[in-house]
Amino acid sequence: MVSGSYAHKDIAFEFGMWISAEFKNIPYQRVSRKLKDIELGQLGWGYQKKSHKK
Repeated sequence: MVSGSYAHKDIAFEFGMWISAEFKNIPYQRVSRKLKDIELGQLGWGYQKKSHKK
């Protein structure tokens, strides 16, 4: 028998966004970056993707 708590991944994700403002910004940043990549690709513009390592 395994003890502990279980939450669906969507509920856990919402909980993380409720707790941390920094965590809440992550999906918005990723979606914005993906949309920019799609736009640039459709326009046929060449560019180098920069690494976002910290």
